[in-house]
Amino acid sequence: MTNISALLINTIITGTLALGVLFMISLFLADKIVKPLEDSYCKQRQFIADAGSPSYVAME
Repeated sequence: MTNISALLINTIITGTLALGVLFMISLFLADKIVKPLEDSYCKQRQFIADAGSPSYVAME
């Protein structure tokens, strides 16, 4: 019985560590994917805000 319980404990520990590592990798990759989208969305919002506001610069 000790071999089976040791195997079960090792499996649980290894599985938990593997899930933790995969979770950290997925967070890192998701951040790298979302960052350019967030930047372009902010630039688009700024462009729309600038286009909608009246310009008071005298044109000669």
